[in-house]
Amino acid sequence: MNKEKLKGYLDKVKTALGKVSKKIWILIAVAVAAVIVGVGGVLIVVNPWGASMTFVLVLGAAFIANGAVDLFIEWYARDSAKQADLMARPR
Repeated sequence: MNKEKLKGYLDKVKTALGKVSKKIWILIAVAVAAVIVGVGGVLIVVNPWGASMTFVLVLGAAFIANGAVDLFIEWYARDSAKQADLMARPR
């Protein structure tokens, strides 16, 4: 497939997706969340000990990811403050 055909196809997809309203995307997101919650509920009923172990594992991974994002934000803010301080100083 050459680049022109691929670009034309991607433009058609973007145009089609652009016509879909934001309400539909919100509805799809809510439906996906509902399915995930439903599957989690069935898992808790079928295998409560395994589900609780999985929940603790996912919660730990979420805490680690949150900490990593916080460290990145702290580093970025300090670096930006240093850059702004250097730019504000008279030479």
